[in-house]
Parts: sequence; C-alpha cells; structure tokens
Amino acid sequence: MDIDRLRSLLPVTRSHIYMNTGSSGPCPTPTVEAVCEMQRWLSAEGPSGPNAWARMHDAEGRARQAVADVLGCQPAEIALTHSTSEGISIVLNGLGLGPGDEVIITDIEHDSVLVPVYHLCQRVGATWRMLMLSGGIDPVAALAEVISPRVRLVAVSHVAFCNGQMLPIPEMAAVAREAGVPLLVDGAQGPGHVPVNVKEMGVAFYAAPGQKWLLGPEGTGALYVSEEWRDRVTPAWLGWASHSGYDLLGNYSLKPDARRYEVGTRDPAALMGLAESVAVLRSIGLESIHARILALSDMLRDRLRQMPRVNLRSPSDGPARTGLVAFTVEGVQPPDVVRELYSRARVVCRSIPPPFGQVVRVSVNAFQTEEELGVLCECLAAL
Repeated sequence: MDIDRLRSLLPVTRSHIYMNTGSSGPCPTPTVEAVCEMQRWLSAEGPSGPNAWARMHDAEGRARQAVADVLGCQPAEIALTHSTSEGISIVLNGLGLGPGDEVIITDIEHDSVLVPVYHLCQRVGATWRMLMLSGGIDPVAALAEVISPRVRLVAVSHVAFCNGQMLPIPEMAAVAREAGVPLLVDGAQGPGHVPVNVKEMGVAFYAAPGQKWLLGPEGTGALYVSEEWRDRVTPAWLGWASHSGYDLLGNYSLKPDARRYEVGTRDPAALMGLAESVAVLRSIGLESIHARILALSDMLRDRLRQMPRVNLRSPSDGPARTGLVAFTVEGVQPPDVVRELYSRARVVCRSIPPPFGQVVRVSVNAFQTEEELGVLCECLAAL
C-alpha cells in the first residue's frame, strides 16, 4: 500500500505522532473538502431551497451505502446514527425487556454499553450478568456456560477499548443464536481497524462509529439491524424521518427498513464527509490497511516486551491481538505517561481510567511508520 499517499492526506502526520484513532481518527483532506463543499453549497442555495432536499437525500444515500459496503450488508439494513452509543441504545430500548429478563455483558465493555444496561435493567426490573473476560478465560465457553432461557440479549465489544482484545464474535454469535438470543456488537473499534462482515459473523446488531478508524467526521455512525430482527426491535423514539405515512386519526406506518430507527434531520455535510472517508480507505484497500495495522502493532508489542519497566497489558499473540496496544510503565502513572509523551515528541495517545486497570493505550494505525514507533519507545525508555 502507498503509505506516503495516505500520510499526505492526513495533515496531522506532519506535526504529530497521532496514535489515538481509537478515540477519534484524523479526517483525510478529501473528507474536509467534501464537508466544506457541502456547507458552501447549502449556504449558497439555502438549506430548504428547491434543490436542497435532493442533495441531502443523496448525502444520506451515499453514507448509507458506504457503511453497508464496509460492514458487508445491504443499505436497507443500516440506520444512520450520530454515534456508536446511539445505536446501542436503540437496540437496548427496543427489545421490550422486563422483569425476569437477563442481559449478558462483559467486564471489558465501554461505559456506552455498561451504563445503558445498568440503567435499563434498573428501570424495567431486568437483570444483567457479567462475563469476567479480563482474566483471560475463553469467551465462547464462558458464554455457553451462562446462557439460559432468561437471557434476552448478549452485548459485547468486537474489540475491547480498554485492552485491545478482539473477541471471537462469530463463535459467540453461534452460541447465542443456538439459544435464540440476539448478539449486539459494540463495533466502536471495529470497522477500518479489523475485518468486519456482519453476515459472516452472524450477528443480529452491530453499532459502529464514523469518526474512529473510518476517519470520518464527528457525529457520524451507523447501526446494522438484521432483517430477522427488524420487526422485533421497536423504535423507542420516532420523528418525521421514521415513518412512511400518517393521518389525523392516529394511524401511521413505519418505514419498511432500518430507516425506521432514524428520527430527524442529519448534517448532510458530515454524511458526505463519512462517504468520502470510506472512499479514501477503500481506494487504499481495507485488507491492506488491516494487515499493516497488525504488522506494525506486532512490531510495537515486540519492542515493548523488551523494555524492562514496560508491562504489556494487551493480548500479545493469537487472533485476539489488534492495533490497540495497552501497557504500563513502572513508577509512572498512565495519565503522566500520556502527558510526557505529548510533551517530549507530540505523541497523541490516551490513558484508560478506573474501573478498568489503568493503562496507557496507543492506537496503531496504517499511517504510522516504523520511525514513529521508535520515537515512542525512546520516549518511554527516558521516563
């Protein structure tokens, strides 16, 4: 793959060692230009001018198709959202959970899964059960052991934000499906980072962001809802974008596809930007990107393992490893490591706070270079 071309499209690489795609990825220059062009057009034409609705509809269609292509599904199975968190809550609040029902989660989930599950169960009288995966147990065996007729949903991450562990989603989905239970995947760290094909994985729901590894604008995201589960997830909130018709007698009809989960107006400039970001990544090659991320992160893990005061906290081998690399430095608190890395070499990364084990987390993306990994390790050695 053409690394020089990719880096030329990301101005941040000229001044920073940007290793925080897992929080938000940098938008490529063509994405910024697409966003600005749409805003200029809307300003000149008027956002409610005669041509505006057609242009906005086109932006939605392009974004929906782009995400569907990345996830391996049909556009009709994609609801456009503003974030991964929004998609997760659409599913949680649409399944009609109540007393006696149970939701299975894990101890490596983001708070956008944990807190909504806690809140929903408290509100409706359901319960939750947590798989303790941080100790290194087999996720598939752990799920098979606890799934029961009470379970209404399994909600897990594709890649854990706190330590970079990739879960065996197809195998976990098979266990859930055997029990008649849908699997909801928090895909915040998935698309653009690791291979994703929702059909091959067999999941019922997959919530994804636009602004992380897909390098899209903030405020973009998507929710995949399989056709099998579409009529079993009731939209918890509705708006003009959700229906296909109504009258003054109380009658209405929802849109026949996943657009029923969309409520109102979206930013067409952001959607055009998301479509452009996906086009950039696809022009480079998603498979090549995935492979380079894994090769570079393996290189970094090897270097970190050789450093006497650095302790790796991510999977170091096997299929669970990803481009998210978590570690600690003996004698230095993770937030202090993050500040020092930025101060010394403008390395942008983050720390993971409690209730998880406190670690430094770097996101190794395809636009990283071996030289940047060397600078990171030199800074760590100097702490």
